[in-house]
Amino acid sequence: MTQARGSAPDMIEGNKWTLQKSCSELHLTYQIKLLTYMASQNGAELTVLIPKGCRISRDLAAFAEKYTQWVSFERFERRAAQ
Repeated sequence: MTQARGSAPDMIEGNKWTLQKSCSELHLTYQIKLLTYMASQNGAELTVLIPKGCRISRDLAAFAEKYTQWVSFERFERRAAQ
């Protein structure tokens, strides 16, 4: 698979691709659009891991609703700094 600039997921397990983001608000980015396209071309599903409490922008929510077969979100609990 050819990788375009800034398009590698954090983890690939078979047809499950994972991208982890740690932010308070997530927007529709080139990386998310491109990985969704690449996942659709490879028969994979992209899961974007985001912290609990992270807001998803309207544009990203609309995009995810349109491409539910290829992209989804999963929330995780942030760990406290030690």
